[in-house]
Parts: sequence; structure tokens; C-alpha cells
Amino acid sequence: MQRNKTSVLQQLNTAHQDQVVSNRQYLKVIIQSLMYTAQQNVAIRGHEENRNDIWEVSDINRGNFLELLCIRCNDLPWLRSKLQSQLQLHAQWTSPVIQNELLEIVANVMLERIAAEARSSDYYGIVDNETADISRTEQVSLFLRYDFDGETKETFTGFYSTKSMEREVLYELVKTAISKLELRLEDIVAECFDGAANMSGARKGLAARMKECSPLSIYIHCHGHRLDLALQNTMTTIEPLQKALAVIQSLHNFLEGSRKRHAIFKDIKVEVEDEDVTLTIKSQSATRWSCRWAAVKAVVNQLPKIIEALLSLSKDRDPKTYNDSNSLLNSICDFRFVFGLNVLKELIEDTDFNFEDAKVPRLRPPSRWLQALVGETPKVNAQVEYRAAEDHYRITCYYLSIDKIVAEMKYRFEGNDQEVLLALADIVFSSSPTRENIELVSDFYGIDSELLGSEKNVFENIDADYPDPERKNVAKIVRMFENGVHEVLPVVYKVTENYASSGDCNDEANSKLSEGDNTDDEIWPEVSQQLLDQDDHEKCKLPIPFFNGCCIFFNLARCLPRK
Repeated sequence: MQRNKTSVLQQLNTAHQDQVVSNRQYLKVIIQSLMYTAQQNVAIRGHEENRNDIWEVSDINRGNFLELLCIRCNDLPWLRSKLQSQLQLHAQWTSPVIQNELLEIVANVMLERIAAEARSSDYYGIVDNETADISRTEQVSLFLRYDFDGETKETFTGFYSTKSMEREVLYELVKTAISKLELRLEDIVAECFDGAANMSGARKGLAARMKECSPLSIYIHCHGHRLDLALQNTMTTIEPLQKALAVIQSLHNFLEGSRKRHAIFKDIKVEVEDEDVTLTIKSQSATRWSCRWAAVKAVVNQLPKIIEALLSLSKDRDPKTYNDSNSLLNSICDFRFVFGLNVLKELIEDTDFNFEDAKVPRLRPPSRWLQALVGETPKVNAQVEYRAAEDHYRITCYYLSIDKIVAEMKYRFEGNDQEVLLALADIVFSSSPTRENIELVSDFYGIDSELLGSEKNVFENIDADYPDPERKNVAKIVRMFENGVHEVLPVVYKVTENYASSGDCNDEANSKLSEGDNTDDEIWPEVSQQLLDQDDHEKCKLPIPFFNGCCIFFNLARCLPRK
């Protein structure tokens, strides 16, 4: 038998190293499980967190974290024995205190990575918003937007509690948060806030206060929010639109508020060519007015099915169901509702787009019906018909709705450095930006306009071999400056990177903005002025496709029995 020649000290050291490796492996599993629950945004804790037998299947709700550890015991045979041994040592590292500590450490590591990426970019933008949580505590969320490795990133940095929403308090909060990330306030080139007075005020707003320490920053009011405000003011001003929205919400409350009524509506089969005939009646969003198109679309495409369901429910023996169904039948048979429903369809049909599209206003050409209305198409293509009976609805609802939405869009989407943003888009995406835009950007950033124009021409010659899709992505344009080009063309590189870091940057949509100077005045002339310039017969004109849509629904409703 050979004697072990290793010393006791060496044996203790080896055992300690093995224990360290085992503990690290065990802690890695704990952290991975916590990160999984955090990434999936699911609750960690349960009702009864019994840790005496985590490795055993239990019918008690121990929470997602402990149950995930139980499942991982099947894949990691050593984890079961490790949990048992750590239980004996009273060091399982699964308590709520340890969970929060580990999550905080992971969050700090991620913030350091985010800050390092933002520092690697010369400029960055901030997105700031505030709201009250369920405990009525005011919280401010802060995002960073920057260009990193050829990609424009928008990353969340955290929630910050505040007791006041005054300008100076918010300014100190943002300043402190940015300083903790070791970022320079002077490098902020874009600030995306809401339109509240404490944020957007010209003298006492946070945007104005940030200008003092971030002279290169551009204030941006979320375009999705602006669209919501424009639609909200339009819908709440025009009486037929108000009525149509109220009836749509009542239809949802009535048909979807009962399993019995929902089943009756679902079982009705109506032969309609529209492929979306199976849509459910949806509730209207309380905050996102652009989402109300889904509710309007469901009613427009399924009006015959809705009427048949209401007729069936109007024979119900329940007094409340009888009264509500007949009341809704009378409401949807009213011509004001049918007319308002069609006007809503015209106005909000194009607001059904995703969040990324909502960052800029979509300046598409209007439909041929609206072009015919304002005289933008030849009369040979504008089929119109004289119908004196509907003059009241044309003038007081249809024309007024279009005029109101145009005025709201112009009011909401002008000012607040919007001209600078459009000029930046023209310089970045266009191969031949206008002289006015070059002068505007040069004055805003304090650079030489002649140097900016010359460097832009040089860059276009260097960039001639790049494919066209690359030119529609601002992050890829920034990447084109690599390999020393940014040192040769520092001015145009600075302008491009500033635009990439702005919170308003949407590549494809903004590139379309820069292709032409299509302002609201050119696309949407004031309807009221058009009416003043026309005689009485011209004022009575209405595009036939729109009016026929109203007549179809109106005639269908008129033929129904009235209780």
C-alpha cells in the first residue's frame, strides 16, 4: 500500500477549489433560472415557497423560479444532491433577498454594457416618459437611442421614482441618471418626450431646460401620440362620429358581455365576400385612438351579421336583453350612425400600422375619392352625383371631418424642430439635398454649409457602388463611414450619426419623406376654402362610391322591422 505523499494543506486547498467550482456551477444554474423568469416577464414567487424538497414534484404553487429548478433537476443529476446539501448548510441561495440581489447584479452588468455601447457612439438620444403605477407612485422611464455596430439600438435603462413632475425635478432626475451611466450631456442630440407642458413648454418645459446643457439636441414629440391626439380631437368634435363610436362600444358590451349572446353571434352564418367576416366585435382602446380601426372594421364588415344577431336577441324573454337589443337595432338603423361609420372608415383606415411606422407621419397620397372631393383629379375620373337630400351631411359632417383632421394633423406635426428633422432626412437619404435644407442643418449645428455640401458630394461619389437598399437604412449608412472615411468627411459623418441617434428615425419612412417636398398644404388643401370657391351645386357633390356605401347600409336597415 502506497502512502499519499500530499500534505494536509494541499489536500485542504484541493478540496476548497473543488467546492468553489461546485458552488459556481450551482450558482450559475440559479442565475440562469432567474434570468429566464425575468426575460419572460413572469412572476418569480409563489403562494407557498417550501424549499425543503425543491427537487420533488409538488401540487403546491411554489412559484415559477422554484418549479423551474425542480424541472432542471431532471436534466442535471448533480443539482438534486446539491440542493439537498445546501439545504443542510442553510445556504440554498434561493430566498427572495438573494433573488433580488442577484437580479440587481445582473441589471448593473447590463447597464454597464449599454453605457459602454452608448459611449462608443459619439452621440445618442434619450426617450423619457412618466406615468403613475398601481400604487400611485410617479415613475419615469428612461431609454437610450444610439448607433452601435451598424445597428440603431433603443435600450431601456430603468424606472425612476419621483414625487414631483416639475421641470427642475425631472431635469435633475435625468441628469443624475445620465451621469451614473458616465455619459456626457453634451452628446445628447435628440430628446423624445410627450406633449405635456412640463415636458414641451418653450420656456418652462424639460426640453427647453435640456437645451442649456445639450445644445445639439432636437426635441421630438412621439408621432404615434400626435396621431392619437389628432384623431381624438376630430372624433370628439363631429357629432355623427361620436354617435358611431358610442354605438360600436355598446355593441361590444352587449354581444361580448355574455357567453350566450356571444355564441348566438358566432353561430350566425352570413354569405359575405369579405374574407374578414369572422372578426370579433372589439372594444375601443382608451389611449391608442389609432387602434380603433380594428373595432370599426369589425362592425363595417359584419353589419348584416350583427343585425341578424340583434333581431334574434330581440325575441328573448329576458327584459334587459329585449330592451338592449331593440335599442341597438334602432341605433344602427339610424342614418346618422351609418353615415358616421363610413366617415370613420375613411378617416382611420390608414391608421392601422405598427409601432415603428408610427414614429413618423405617413404622408401618402390620399384616396381617389378624397382627391375627387377637393378637385385634385380630373373631373373625368371623378364620378359624382347631385343628391340634394344629403347636403346637410356632406357639409356638416363629411367636409367638416376632413377639414378638421387636416387642421389637427398640421397643428400636431409642425414645430418642435420638425423642419430640422426633415432637413436631416433629406441630407442623409437624398443623393442631392436641397440648398435650403443644408443651410438649415448648418445653422442648427453651427457648421459650415459649404463644407457640408462639399463633403456630401464627395460621399455620394464614394457611395455610388453601394446597393440602393443600403441607402434606406441609416445605421448601414453610418457603417459606410468606417475604414477611415469618417476622418476624411467628419462633418457629414456627424450629421448622419446625429440623425441615427434621434428618436424620430425610421429608415424607410424617412427616406420617403426626403424624396419630395410633399407638405400638407400640397396634399390636403383646406376643404373649407374649396367649399367657399364653389357654387351651391358643387357643394352638393359627393363621391359616388362613398355615398353608395351609405345607401346600401341605410336601405338594409330601413327594411328591418321596427319595434
